[in-house]
Amino acid sequence: MDGDIKNLKLSEKNLTYPPRIRVQFISSKIMPPKTVTVKFDGVKLFPGSLPVTDTIILRSDNVMESPISIASDIDSNDAFSKDNDPDLGDMLQIITIEKCVNDIWFNFGYHIGISVPVLNGIEAHCTTSDQCTRQVIFHWRSKNKTASWKPLAEALVKAGLPDVAHKLRDRFVLSKAEASSRETGRYCSLCKKIHFTIYDVPDEILNSPPKMKDLVDIIASKIEDKYFLFGTLIGLNLSVLRAIETERRTCKERFIEVLSRWINDDPNNVTWRTIIQILQADALQASAIADKAIEHLCNL
Repeated sequence: MDGDIKNLKLSEKNLTYPPRIRVQFISSKIMPPKTVTVKFDGVKLFPGSLPVTDTIILRSDNVMESPISIASDIDSNDAFSKDNDPDLGDMLQIITIEKCVNDIWFNFGYHIGISVPVLNGIEAHCTTSDQCTRQVIFHWRSKNKTASWKPLAEALVKAGLPDVAHKLRDRFVLSKAEASSRETGRYCSLCKKIHFTIYDVPDEILNSPPKMKDLVDIIASKIEDKYFLFGTLIGLNLSVLRAIETERRTCKERFIEVLSRWINDDPNNVTWRTIIQILQADALQASAIADKAIEHLCNL
């Protein structure tokens, strides 16, 4: 069953942006609304394939925006560099690395103020979702060259991704010295909540071993499908992880077994500090769970 789910997810990723054919008609004259039928020769069906049409209809009155204008705007990205826009690199690094943003790049672009015609043009010129995310940021930046990180963060919150917004904010305004010197907890104007960081937790708690119940409730039950990656990050051997996959039926059981092996094999490194650092790793993409763990420790 798990193998089928993995294959389904892989197929879903590969088919997000299937091969497409772009047909573009260019005229030097202003043409009245017109319907054009395009027919493709040699379209073949294979056994078991879904029905495929060999004819499409293009209506000129439904054209949202000239692809040429979108293309020229994308080409203008060459004007950006580390010297003339040092903040852009940090914005791209924080946002585009997050798969959750790439999955909803259109929604993110809409909330940042990019028009639907331009978003459609970006989609037409890109082949993957992460390319679309980059072009959304490039387009926004080309129109807002002196803007700070805040409009991007606000758009991320509106798109339902406050955790990414917090990462972006922290890159620009929260240094380690600032975090360690401020009072416990901080009100976030982005999502209207009080947030804690790892610097709010006393060292004696961070360096203490967690209870298995807390690990299951806070971590294993929330990101159970990431047991293999978590096990890799804590240093479990690949053969051990494969054996756990075979021996345990569900993802949650496998995650609990990963935690149990870690506690038995390397007890000195099983601390809240280590766990939070692993959860905050970009590879795991579980910063929201790290925040929950920190909040739990602050309330002890």
